[in-house]
Amino acid sequence: MGARGKFLMTANTPGYHIIVDDDILYPYDYVWTMISHVEYFKRQAIVGAHGKLFMYRKPPHPMTFINYNFADKIASYYPVHMLGTGTIAYHSSLITIDARSLAPGKIDDQVALLCQKFCIPCLVVPHNAQWMQDLTDISVLDALRRNIPLREEATQRIVNHASWKLFAIDDPNAPVD
Repeated sequence: MGARGKFLMTANTPGYHIIVDDDILYPYDYVWTMISHVEYFKRQAIVGAHGKLFMYRKPPHPMTFINYNFADKIASYYPVHMLGTGTIAYHSSLITIDARSLAPGKIDDQVALLCQKFCIPCLVVPHNAQWMQDLTDISVLDALRRNIPLREEATQRIVNHASWKLFAIDDPNAPVD
C-alpha cells in the first residue's frame, strides 16, 4: 500500500490516531505529547511535527514554501497548509481518513486537500531540535524507491489547488477578557 498504509486501520478505529513512518526515530514521549496537543486544541485540529506553508508567487515563478522540519526546534504553534503525515495526530471525531480513498504515491498532499475541503486547521507543534530524528539509512533507501511520476502528480495536485487557505484556530486555553 505504500504511504497509504499509515491510514489502513484509521477509518474503522475510533479514538486518537497517532501516525508514524518507518524512516523516523520517534522520542519516547511521542504518543503522549501528540495526544496532549490534540487535546490542547479540543480535538479541532490535526497536529504534527513537520509541515509546509505554501507561498504564492506571480507567474511564471513557481509556488514556494516555508518548511517546518521535525528535526528543527519549533518555538510555538504554526498553522500550515500541509503536514508530513508521518508526524501527525488527530482524533477520529474530527475526520475520517480512509486509506482506500487515497491515491498511490505521496499522500501528504491528499490529506492536506481533505483538510482544505473540511476546513480543518493543521498546526505544527512546538518541539525541541532533534526531538524526532531522520533514520538516514532507511531514508536514503526510500528515496531510491520513490516513484518520480507519482511524486510529480502530488506536486501538481498542490499547484493546481485553486486557493490554499489557512484554518487557524484560536488558542482554546487563552484567558477570556
